[in-house]
Amino acid sequence: MKLSKDEQIFVDHMAQGLIAWEKFSTGERALVVGAAAGMAEMLQSRDVSVVEASSDEVLKEAVAGPFDAVLMVAEPERVRDPEALLLACRKLLAPHGRLLLGMNNRLGLRYFCGDADIYTNRSFDGLDDYKQVYKTPADGFYGRTYSRAEIRRMLTDAGFSTQKFYSVLTDLEHPMMMYAEGFLPNESLTDRLFPTYHRPEHVFLAEERFYQPLIEEGMFHATANAYFIECPLDGKFSDVLHVTSSLDRRPEDALLTVIHGDSDGRAERVEKRAAYPEGKTRLQEIATHHQDLRAHGVKAIEDRVSGDVYEMPFVDAPTAQVWLEEIAKTGDRAAALAALDHFRDCILASSDHVSEGDGHGHGVVLAHGYLDLVPINAFAVDGDFVFFDQEFMMENCPADVMVIRMVDFFGSILQEHHILKQEELLERYQLEEQADKLRKVWNDFWTKMRQVAEMVPVRSAHERDMALVEMNRLRCAYPEQRYQSLFVDIFAGLEEKELVVFGSGLYAKRFMNGYAGRYPVAHIVDNNPKRQGGELCGTVVESPEILRGLPKDSFRVIICVKGYLGIVHQLEAMGILDYACFDPARDYPSAKAIVQAGGAKETPKVEKGEEASAKKYHIGYVAGVFDLFHQGHLNLLRRAKAQCDYLIVGVVSDEGVTKYKKVEPFIPEEERVEIVRACRYVDQAEILPVDFAGIRDAWHLFHFDVMFTGSDYQENAGWLTDKEFLKRNGADLAFFPYTQSTSSTRIKSLIKKKLL
Repeated sequence: MKLSKDEQIFVDHMAQGLIAWEKFSTGERALVVGAAAGMAEMLQSRDVSVVEASSDEVLKEAVAGPFDAVLMVAEPERVRDPEALLLACRKLLAPHGRLLLGMNNRLGLRYFCGDADIYTNRSFDGLDDYKQVYKTPADGFYGRTYSRAEIRRMLTDAGFSTQKFYSVLTDLEHPMMMYAEGFLPNESLTDRLFPTYHRPEHVFLAEERFYQPLIEEGMFHATANAYFIECPLDGKFSDVLHVTSSLDRRPEDALLTVIHGDSDGRAERVEKRAAYPEGKTRLQEIATHHQDLRAHGVKAIEDRVSGDVYEMPFVDAPTAQVWLEEIAKTGDRAAALAALDHFRDCILASSDHVSEGDGHGHGVVLAHGYLDLVPINAFAVDGDFVFFDQEFMMENCPADVMVIRMVDFFGSILQEHHILKQEELLERYQLEEQADKLRKVWNDFWTKMRQVAEMVPVRSAHERDMALVEMNRLRCAYPEQRYQSLFVDIFAGLEEKELVVFGSGLYAKRFMNGYAGRYPVAHIVDNNPKRQGGELCGTVVESPEILRGLPKDSFRVIICVKGYLGIVHQLEAMGILDYACFDPARDYPSAKAIVQAGGAKETPKVEKGEEASAKKYHIGYVAGVFDLFHQGHLNLLRRAKAQCDYLIVGVVSDEGVTKYKKVEPFIPEEERVEIVRACRYVDQAEILPVDFAGIRDAWHLFHFDVMFTGSDYQENAGWLTDKEFLKRNGADLAFFPYTQSTSSTRIKSLIKKKLL
């Protein structure tokens, strides 16, 4: 993937987190060996004299020393004789010099989760020590990774007897966190870590869920994805125990958080440094925010800013997130709710109130909303909360922006421990009506800070899709033929059988909206007596007991429930073996096609002056409300049809307009879709079900080659992420400018004013 200039800068800055916290003196001389993204630039910015050389040049003694530091990132992995390279580097160091080395761990957790080896592009090669790759000395060498013990042994043999290992998460290209050997996290990494991968499409397990048990089993450092190693010839190590890097943020928000130890290696103090000059004011803002919290009676860490460094003491206490999880494990509902209520009270007390709640979903508005007032940014000390790292403040901010973050952080944990459902927390704190709006406030801020929209191509290459992770996991759990019949070819041969949907919740609703029109549903069954007798999409929900009276070979059950295993056991106990499992995130190539092969249903007329030519795309797709059909709509459809043979239009349902636009359409959905169908540029128009109207849903239904949309979404992070999804599936997302002079909103306004 060729990166733009801005994207390459982003990649280089991310990688710099590996050594950005290391201290270098002005005038030091450093050698950077091989490929080390952004490292030379960073050292030069610190007035270090830098020489860059290849491994071959070092091995051939074509580089003149001595150097105060030699820096390599994975370079020993790229040569057949890594010890020779390390020995050559040793000779280039001054007596007081140090080797700074980044190395991948072949026993890294990422590889147990399925990630492909960075050199062979295959899963598991490193785990079995490349036995299937390098079988004979004559085999071509692509590179290889090593375990911690192997790295340690190579360094010792090359003369680096003093070594300090830091475990790197997530990897060398994205060093978010580093822990000195023997130092362990005192926080849950489940919500802190955003894993990255060489080949995310290979991954079949959620890496972050394994770190806590690995810590408890004493295996955390052994299974780190990578290591950073300090090898000082004079034996003087850094006193650093932990580093958190946020170099994926905008320059003004990018910080390094460093925990320092005392002479005995015990954590003693924490400092924050700005990664770039633009971020220095952020340090003073944190201290000011904490001062404001304390002035309002909310406990915040004692801190100070000294020069360009923010300092605070190390607190040996669990984070509020960890403490709340421990309460949840006890099953004590009252204690869990009391703790959450207290946390919510801290949020409400954190600033002056601009306005009070109205009791209708609109809560307190704070003069200063500290967006990081969440359980992962607070310690639990003697049953109370002490907040830290309050970097960001939004003026006139709804307190519920922070409250819903608390609910989202912790609601799933309470649900996992069967204490209560997340929906109950939303109701408890009166968040149901405004939930989506409140989440959007934070998400918009977060995506801007992390440069999500600008860096979609870079991030999508390394960040996983959890739906794909679940699919990969299922592939490992079943023989290929059984996997195909259970999860892929769920519609194969269905023309000869009746279809029974098992479940009546969201999955079932999405199935009915997406596929019931192509595969008529004979029965919907559900184990919940409260749902039996009701209706889903016009079909009565029945008890599964009705299946006992049907001939076993006359029907297939499609399980439309996320937790399908219990239903599988139930069906097999009833002697029903013809079943399959529906996943709304999956594409079903065996489903009946809505658009039949052969292109457009009729040859479009050619306007005067237009020449017939091959279209850029075959099947195109446009979605919209199309209320009060006007010239802007017509222009959009005309331009779309000019680029494709067959144009499908998705018309948002009345329910969808109400839910997402928060307004009532003037014209009912049945009339809107008929108006669109009557347009000469449209080959097919369908009403979009409210829960099946997203870009990915539409692609699963129509398998279009391109989706056309308005240019006002061109910089939207969510749309750009969906664009990457379409790209991976061979489709495109094209942006058209809207007609500025006319819009449905403007027409409605004129109607209300009786001007039209």
